[in-house]
Amino acid sequence: MRFEYKFYVHRNKIPLLRNIILTKLKLDEHVDQNRKHYTVRSIYFDSIDLKHYYEKVSGLKHRKKVRLRGYDYDSNSIVFFEVKRKYEDPGMKNRFSTNYYDALKLINERTINTNNDDLNKFFFQVMSYNLRPMVNVIYDREPYTETHQTHNNLRITFDKNLRSVAYPKIDELFVDDDIKPAMMDFFILEVKFNNYLPSWVRNMSESLSLKRESASKYVICIDSHKSIVKQSRFAYFRAEQI
Repeated sequence: MRFEYKFYVHRNKIPLLRNIILTKLKLDEHVDQNRKHYTVRSIYFDSIDLKHYYEKVSGLKHRKKVRLRGYDYDSNSIVFFEVKRKYEDPGMKNRFSTNYYDALKLINERTINTNNDDLNKFFFQVMSYNLRPMVNVIYDREPYTETHQTHNNLRITFDKNLRSVAYPKIDELFVDDDIKPAMMDFFILEVKFNNYLPSWVRNMSESLSLKRESASKYVICIDSHKSIVKQSRFAYFRAEQI
């Protein structure tokens, strides 16, 4: 079980936040120390009437997201089938990893005869609710982790340069054609932990007047594509008439 706090922050506060955070944490050692970030790409699956989008917009306490996620890209990229569930405040995630090309084969064949429960949960959602690729959400993540690992597993990230591609094909996870930027003057500060929010993080947010908010990159990107929202409303209207 994992807790997650999010804050909208203006880009001009990045240098100050970095300096504060680096007194307590370190840049994730798996990140290129020159780039200081990696790129996250997630194809989100949703119904034609945007069931998961409206669950979030409506503020439902119990909701989920279904996505295929990858990081950066090379010929041997590992990707992840994910079902992210939110119950009140803590979140839970079912995650299955495989090679990208194997993932494409699994999706095209709708393979469910597997012993892996996490993968089964992904396909159960896709097939039960007729989910389809809705948007590819892309951003650059600058991650900071504990200098010495603890049970709290504190992690703070700057999610910057949010952008997206509408109606991506499954084999376009790493394609940037027709990309649309969103919220370019701001980034999302995410604080994740297992047990408690450290007092220094609370003091940092208060001193910089950071207000905890519900920040969904999926919702932000969907809102930036008016055609997706318009189509979902039409689909909902048609369903009501049947």
